[in-house]
Amino acid sequence: MIALHRLAQPDHEFFLNPDLIQMVEANPDTVVTLTNGTRHLVAETPAQVADLVAQWRGGVLTRAIAVSNDPKAGESVGTVLQFPGGSYS
Repeated sequence: MIALHRLAQPDHEFFLNPDLIQMVEANPDTVVTLTNGTRHLVAETPAQVADLVAQWRGGVLTRAIAVSNDPKAGESVGTVLQFPGGSYS
């Protein structure tokens, strides 16, 4: 889950399953559209949302590889976390 902040309530975070994100766009405010059509207006920029999703997915992969007994697990994690073009922010 990633923590986001609704534009109307920036002091209160809510948690969103990034697997449900269909699209993130700026209109000029950031709108996160989910696969079920629900839309959330958030305080984060699209680039920040993309970075949060990338970090979350990287963390999932890191934990999955860490439980394996493969001696090259650390090398694999480094390769997986090298995103083309670097950070989204």
